[in-house]
Amino acid sequence: MILRRRHPDLVWLLVASELKQRYSGSILGILWVLVKPLFLFAVLNFVFSRIFAFQDPLYPIKLLTGIVLWNLFSEASMLSLTSLVARANLITRAAVPLPVFIVSAAISAAINFIFNLVILFVFASFYAGFPGAGEAVMLLAAALATLALAVVVGLFLSPLFVRYRDMNQIWEVVLTAGFYFTPIIYPITLIPEKFRTLAVLNPMTYIVAFAQSVIAREPFTGQAELGWSISIILGAFILATASFRLSSRRVAERL
Repeated sequence: MILRRRHPDLVWLLVASELKQRYSGSILGILWVLVKPLFLFAVLNFVFSRIFAFQDPLYPIKLLTGIVLWNLFSEASMLSLTSLVARANLITRAAVPLPVFIVSAAISAAINFIFNLVILFVFASFYAGFPGAGEAVMLLAAALATLALAVVVGLFLSPLFVRYRDMNQIWEVVLTAGFYFTPIIYPITLIPEKFRTLAVLNPMTYIVAFAQSVIAREPFTGQAELGWSISIILGAFILATASFRLSSRRVAERL
């Protein structure tokens, strides 16, 4: 078990501490959660809507959906990756299970996602109608899958970051590449049919495509591929948990 019953209170304390530390002293504070994705959306929509909007009038809301989900994955995975080093003072002083720090880091990104989701729903009301309860549940399911993938990254890479501080720089490069390899800016239909089987190796491909179809209220035809993506995440989670148990044994000493 990653977390036991006595750990949730500690997780929420760490989440609150992470959010307070991140935005303390900032003029806009938590408003940065909204400003950053909206600025990226404005730039990309201005550039690419000229290419894709004539084919799909719902392109802007699909673009924003992809950005919001990718931001969740990017932020949660980066915070999870650096969580052990960021909490070194606690790890070396208290006997706290290390996965608590990884999960709490990911959850702090999920709190930010909720604010972005409100903005997404407001935008959606202008394009495809305000999402109902069913759409909201499906979008949250996509977010949970995204969050699980981010925790997998943290379990694999956070012990490595303790020893190799370049890991966060390497992961930033991977995230940049992943943003363009995931159908966020462009529709998934632009991926050639023969490569769609390979596209499932990036679990975010069909998670994003599913969320976009939900927000646009369009039929989703990639159920099989989405199922494979979820299976990959679950399999990776099992491997990551086993890997973390082995690689984290001397983390406290190295910190």
